[in-house]
Amino acid sequence: MKGRKMIRAHGITMLLAVAVHSVTILAVMIPSFYSGLTPHILEKFAKPTSLISIFHGITGLLAWLLGIWIVAVWHLSPSTQACYRKKVAMRFTLVLWLIALILGFIMYLNFYTEFLPL
Repeated sequence: MKGRKMIRAHGITMLLAVAVHSVTILAVMIPSFYSGLTPHILEKFAKPTSLISIFHGITGLLAWLLGIWIVAVWHLSPSTQACYRKKVAMRFTLVLWLIALILGFIMYLNFYTEFLPL
């Protein structure tokens, strides 16, 4: 949705994406992290699964918080010019989110399939 004419549509899409992401983080990811992974991490801190879980949690949390901040700045700004000044933050957020997504996929493969035993 690039281009000046589509910036509002892009902002609304990102607002919806951050809202849906927030619901999934609060309803699914945080409870499963604390109930299923925290005991495992504390027992076997140096194992690959624990390190991937910690890094996934940190990158995902940072991407989520940056996403909330970017959407809030866009929504509270009277003009779209504030969005253009946040392009570096947007790209950094995208990179963090992609890293968290890949690590989450690796964790899924490890815990729920035989494809990637760590």
